[in-house]
Amino acid sequence: DIATDTQTADNSTSQWHVLPPEVAAAADADFVGDVWKIDENSFFIVEENIELLDDGSLLGSSPSTAADIPDSALIPVIYDRDTYFYIRTAYDGGSRYEDADASFQDLELYTSVDLKGSFDSDGFHASEIRIMKTS
Repeated sequence: DIATDTQTADNSTSQWHVLPPEVAAAADADFVGDVWKIDENSFFIVEENIELLDDGSLLGSSPSTAADIPDSALIPVIYDRDTYFYIRTAYDGGSRYEDADASFQDLELYTSVDLKGSFDSDGFHASEIRIMKTS
């Protein structure tokens, strides 16, 4: 189930917004980003732009890993002991995948993460964090 978030881009309490409902349903995520900074018990992402194509597939674009993105532009991801971390490894160009339990320690810089949860004024509060890998 995709969590519904009532916040939108015009909500003055947050500069961020979750994916549009149809994109969120196709991505099975409320927000998608790339891990840009990892601290001892926290991490920060940059938004990945996701577009739903006419054929139902998703097209994502991210900043280059060489991009100089200031800390002020990064989105804090807030998680707690109940947040579910897992790794999804895609095979054959994404036609099949395997999921495996993971933890905060499995995060790597510039890895794409699909998040479920909602935004608050201090960042994205994640109930689920899917770490995306390809093989």
